[in-house]
Amino acid sequence: MFFDLFKKECKYYLKNPIYYFFIAVTVIFYIMQVAPKSINESYKPKQGDQRTYIAYTIKDERKIINIILEELQGITSRENVLKIGFVLNTSQSITGDEKQYVDNSIKDINKVLKELNDKKISKENALNEVLLIGEKVDVKLGGNTELASKNSYLLLNAKDSYKESMNEWNDILKKDHITNAVGRYFADCMGIVAGIFPIFLAAFFILREKANQIYEIVYTKSISSLEYILSKFTALFFQIFIVFMILAAHCTIFYYFICRKNNYIYESSSFFKYTIFWICPTILLCLSIGLFISTITEKRIIAVAIQLICWFISIMPSVGDYRLFKIFIRFNQLGGYDNYIKWLPSIIINRIFFVIISIFLIVMSIYIFDKKRGNVNGSFKQLL
Repeated sequence: MFFDLFKKECKYYLKNPIYYFFIAVTVIFYIMQVAPKSINESYKPKQGDQRTYIAYTIKDERKIINIILEELQGITSRENVLKIGFVLNTSQSITGDEKQYVDNSIKDINKVLKELNDKKISKENALNEVLLIGEKVDVKLGGNTELASKNSYLLLNAKDSYKESMNEWNDILKKDHITNAVGRYFADCMGIVAGIFPIFLAAFFILREKANQIYEIVYTKSISSLEYILSKFTALFFQIFIVFMILAAHCTIFYYFICRKNNYIYESSSFFKYTIFWICPTILLCLSIGLFISTITEKRIIAVAIQLICWFISIMPSVGDYRLFKIFIRFNQLGGYDNYIKWLPSIIINRIFFVIISIFLIVMSIYIFDKKRGNVNGSFKQLL
């Protein structure tokens, strides 16, 4: 019975124009943002031409300390601070009290630099002290500044060193094998789509019989609630996930020929693994929210509203923030292998968390749906 319903649902979506609209939007976004480019020696940084340099994250402790110091000095001289927003960044004036606090923080950093110059403190300890000072300034200024740890990549991202750019290029070739670097960028861009569009299909079409008041189908005793819900959920998940897997396959084939032509190391699993481990949990969460809301209420727009809020919260910053309220993974840069390894534990925890939340919502949906079932003449309990 499960597989019969599964096939029936798949056929339904293949006839649904909304599903093809989702495919069209996904493919257009893929073409505009991700469409594979022929990465070869022409992308290699050329000395003296900064246009060809690859962005890198500054790692030298003393340089980082000086960058934070210069940022604080800029805040006091301008008497305003840049606030990082969801969509737009804004400049906000600082009060006299805040300016005094920043001035005192500058003095504290200069003391740390003096101790560093006198070799009374290690580079690592000096950097930790300065980062803590920066965090405190961020809190004093109301948060969401470039001094916050979650936004530090904005301050420490540079594109002015040929040597560092070459290091990034070599990491892309030797550590990331190109396909992993591009695979993360692919999952970043496609995750944006996966985090919003599936909710419309989930909220309005998973339990469409219920919405159309065909109670004799929805509440029949001939099939268990488990089979009914799971067949519909898995069918929709399959129909959505297969689109991303096809696009991943396209990238995989394209980069096979690129790597073979240029003698680069090739990993055939790169695009698929990032699609499965990064995008799949996002789709699961999106669909489970739609399923849960449509199970407990006829007001399906609530699911869309919740998902939109989650989407806007997750869209920024574009890299480096993987806290548990970020529903999709942002890694909007080509390369960045060292940062990826540093952030990998947080990414894994984030993905596992949302898989668990999705399973919980599915189980609760089945439980609530089962409680609301009545006989074929429509006598059932309304929870809401």
